[in-house]
Amino acid sequence: METRPGSSNVTVSSGLSSNSRQPSNISVTQTKTPETVYARPISLNEIEIGRSESNVIISTESWDTAKVKNSYTSMACSLLLAVYDLRTLLQSNVNGGKCKVTKKKKPEQHKTLDANLLRAIKYTVREKFPNQYKEAALNTAITNKLNALRTKNRVQINRENNTRSEESD
Repeated sequence: METRPGSSNVTVSSGLSSNSRQPSNISVTQTKTPETVYARPISLNEIEIGRSESNVIISTESWDTAKVKNSYTSMACSLLLAVYDLRTLLQSNVNGGKCKVTKKKKPEQHKTLDANLLRAIKYTVREKFPNQYKEAALNTAITNKLNALRTKNRVQINRENNTRSEESD
């Protein structure tokens, strides 16, 4: 019997039957992710995070990635990428408002991240890391992650624009 790690903990047993060289029946057993105060399986492929009935659903694969993080900030950033789409992340920050770091005369106006989704992420992280959790540090980590995503996106757009201009020359 072999256990394969993965999002649904699939156990596969197969082999030859003891009396012949014929393969025995293959059985597949799927076990659910264990339920916790901050994460509940909805199906084999979906997990609800946050308080019960928060309706914040992520994939089991995303949950498996987030739950093994060894700090509350890295777990929150992982959940951030699982909960929000990239476009929303590029246009938002934790509290909304203008970027206070930029030296531009007219800094970008960002939207506020959806409060229900952010609350579910914070609750999940606080329950998993109760002794380390500090909301101000978490907000800073999220802001830094969003800034890094925006920078990476700008670099990628600039590369694409340079490639197009070189092709047209």
